[in-house]
Amino acid sequence: ILIASPSFESLMVVGDDSQAIFSFRNTSPEYIINFSKYIGEETDDIYLLENHRCTPEIIEFANKMNEKNMWRVAKNLVATRPHGKPVTVKGFHTYDEEQKYIVEQVKEHIDMGTKPEDIAIICATKYELRKFANLLTQEGIESVSLNPEPLMENSRVRAAIAFVVALENENDTQ
Repeated sequence: ILIASPSFESLMVVGDDSQAIFSFRNTSPEYIINFSKYIGEETDDIYLLENHRCTPEIIEFANKMNEKNMWRVAKNLVATRPHGKPVTVKGFHTYDEEQKYIVEQVKEHIDMGTKPEDIAIICATKYELRKFANLLTQEGIESVSLNPEPLMENSRVRAAIAFVVALENENDTQ
């Protein structure tokens, strides 16, 4: 869809090539990296390099991982939070092994005094959430699953679609 309208003179797009993880929704960091090419005009890039969520250890690890990506915007993030624990990378042969390990870690944290409400398992699908809930229940750990609202019920998504439809209708009448 070409976004062009005489009613506005500027457009701001926000994205992060390093966090374009939605390939399962047929997207790619290519759209962010080559944005100027796709819209056919020069653009100004503003890099937001300060990360206010992660510790320096996580940011250092992320920067090292991103350096290995040949299809990226060259940039290095900077952490603003205090130092934390070192990054641990663990591989698994199967998804079941990974889930079992995560549940064991949850149990271990609770045994060491972490409140269950301070622990979160984030999943891409409701199926994964249900599986974790079942595994936690088997270990005697109560859990609460919070499912995000469906995409088309999100007011921001509906507003963006309405905006594009309005632009298309405006272009059709000219």
